Amino acid sequence: MSDHLTSDTDTDTGMPRRAFLTLGGFSVATVALLGACGGSTIKTRVAQAGVTPETVAPPERVVSDVVLLRTLSSLAHSAASAYQKAIGMGALGGEALEFASRFLKHHQSSATFFEDQTKSLGGTPFTEPNPAVTKNIITPVFDAVMASADTAGDLRNFLHSLEDVVTETCQSFVPLLSMPKLRAAVMSVGTIGAKHSAVWAAVLGGPVAFSLTPKATATTTTVKGTVEAVVVPVYQAPSAFSSMGLVPTLLNGKKFDLDLLGPNSFAY
Repeated sequence: MSDHLTSDTDTDTGMPRRAFLTLGGFSVATVALLGACGGSTIKTRVAQAGVTPETVAPPERVVSDVVLLRTLSSLAHSAASAYQKAIGMGALGGEALEFASRFLKHHQSSATFFEDQTKSLGGTPFTEPNPAVTKNIITPVFDAVMASADTAGDLRNFLHSLEDVVTETCQSFVPLLSMPKLRAAVMSVGTIGAKHSAVWAAVLGGPVAFSLTPKATATTTTVKGTVEAVVVPVYQAPSAFSSMGLVPTLLNGKKFDLDLLGPNSFAY
């Protein structure tokens, strides 16, 4: 056998023979594939062994009034479940415990209300907590609360933010519903959530909801050398009813963003 064949280095290319053979294996396979194709156009497909698996198209998702009502009943059940967990931890006391017990019943009533609305449209009511809310909100939140040094404070923060999620989700569903009576029904529950949120804000010592009471605004009108304060009636809300975005909350010293219910969490 010649030195050329036994040498570790290819004299023509200067490359290590092992590397050349590795690359050459790929090149030979590629040439064989091209040769088998002949003069036909090469198709861009991944070669595989065996039978091509059948694919199933994802189910069509139609956002109907029934779907929206089912989703809202699932959200109400989720809120009730959160209140039950919060009360069961035994950290809430005084007025916070009183409010939590009362609001729990409100959410249970809201769930029943949306279930009845679903039945009235010929749909099947959704009678369980929303799986996406449980996975993405309830479970991680209570994991954080369990590790917190201020369990009661974190629970109050969370329940306040949860009510904002309920309120803003109801508001976001209004333009999606086809009938005015359903829009009114949904926002009747949304306003309850807003009231709950305002109560928790007061418990936390923060600001309460916007007021439409006319406010006095100072002007530079001078009468005999004095500046008068003129009352200007304000009959328009100074901002949108709700932001309908991520709802922030503070748990165990960390900021959590709670998302509203969207198409990926609807109860189809």
